[in-house]
Amino acid sequence: MNVFTLIVWALVADCLDYSELKEGRRYDGTMYSIYSFSRKIGMGIGSAIGAYALGWVGFVSGAASQTPQVAENIYRLFTGLPIVAFLLMVIGTGVIYHLNQQRTNEM
Repeated sequence: MNVFTLIVWALVADCLDYSELKEGRRYDGTMYSIYSFSRKIGMGIGSAIGAYALGWVGFVSGAASQTPQVAENIYRLFTGLPIVAFLLMVIGTGVIYHLNQQRTNEM
């Protein structure tokens, strides 16, 4: 998760620089507020998905214990979901901002 957090904040800085290159002005406050708002919405949606996902993997609330298969499914789910979310963010950043090494060097 530490690597994920570092990459996200590095991408925010690159997006700010790209916006300045494209628009000719810096919109740090606007970009950070949009990012913060989007992150809050994402955390809410992510929490809901996490709660529903427990049901999808067979978790039974109030049970004295869970089966080993449920534990294994929970491990797979909560290892895989952050990876999928990260890949979607990288794809989104590439599609929206078209950031690559050449553009980063221009900035």
